[in-house]
Amino acid sequence: MTSTEIVPPEGTTARILRDAYFFAPARRIGDVIKLSGQTGHRPDQTLAETHTEQIETAFQNATEVLTAAGVGWDNVDVVRTYHVVPVGADAIGEESFTVVHDHLGKLMPNHYPVWTAIAVPALSLPGMLIEIEVEAHA
Repeated sequence: MTSTEIVPPEGTTARILRDAYFFAPARRIGDVIKLSGQTGHRPDQTLAETHTEQIETAFQNATEVLTAAGVGWDNVDVVRTYHVVPVGADAIGEESFTVVHDHLGKLMPNHYPVWTAIAVPALSLPGMLIEIEVEAHA
């Protein structure tokens, strides 16, 4: 089975982070498109300030990568969201969970993806509050 990198257009956050950190924003493996975790980073590599803004930005970044792959949210089958929570927290905060839930409903009103929401103590870079991983079919 072949694997092909999906390279988003110049100037998009995913392309800038790809070039800075040496990873593929997405790969097409057969008919499956797997996105790397999309974050709340803007094209200038700064993070959106609030939890809600980071989530909105991460979904926008995921949309740009899906578009570069020639698909949209109607093609999405699997979503994994990684939510930073305080040490000792027993659940994902309601704000974070609800904002993601609402975005999924708006982006995919006609079907339910497989969704796993995971609480984590930290992500790869300081200040990151959310990371969204997506799998779609072509």
